[in-house]
Amino acid sequence: MNNKKLKIGKFEVVNINKLKPSDYNRDLDDNHIKKQGHSLMEIGWAGSIIVDNNYNILDGHHKYKFCLKQKVSEVPVYKMYWLKNLSGKDVLSIILKLNAKTLLWKPEQLLSRYAKLDYDYSIANAEQEFYGTKNMPPSVLVFAFFNEPSSTDKFREGKCKLIDLQFSKKLLQELSRLRNDYGDGLVGGSCMRAIARQSWICYKKQIKLKILIDEYEDMLRSNHPYCQSSKELRKYLKKKMSRYVK
Repeated sequence: MNNKKLKIGKFEVVNINKLKPSDYNRDLDDNHIKKQGHSLMEIGWAGSIIVDNNYNILDGHHKYKFCLKQKVSEVPVYKMYWLKNLSGKDVLSIILKLNAKTLLWKPEQLLSRYAKLDYDYSIANAEQEFYGTKNMPPSVLVFAFFNEPSSTDKFREGKCKLIDLQFSKKLLQELSRLRNDYGDGLVGGSCMRAIARQSWICYKKQIKLKILIDEYEDMLRSNHPYCQSSKELRKYLKKKMSRYVK
């Protein structure tokens, strides 16, 4: 049996002003700051703030924020000394890995953070901000731009690339219009994802987007029962689109 030796960081107690919060962390939640604060006040430090070799915070932003507000001068840190001179993408990747068990980042949070580091994600994030999450579910927007589910490692690790910006923007315009015209009760997020998925199949087969959208809108006008089931909708439209294959 091989025993792999893992790196072990160093525990230190440092002045809080030495720590540097990350621009790539998720937005802090006031309630979480309060909960962390109550825990610290009741039982003290049970876990240190995790930092790299340059004291950039990788995990523990909520604790840091609470201590900063309370003017706590000294805090314990666990320094991963082998992590130094990290790129922004490296920092975000490590933050996500450290939070894997306690935090499920939403697609829009990932978009907004990777937007600071990656051109393709910045384009998608700008569109998400334009439409808003209520009008355009983020998982739909991710599929529209990258032809990739927002749950995959490829998207979550910032590795997706734009395929056809003009096509993606047109698809979003049509989906937004349909949702506004027919309501989110009929044009739900799962069905919007089904349309986005089918649109890329049409794209590869050189079927015009308008044909797919027109077929879907005809279903919405007649309140077709398959409009309420993404699975049945996908099967139905796949059969319909097969007629247009050149």
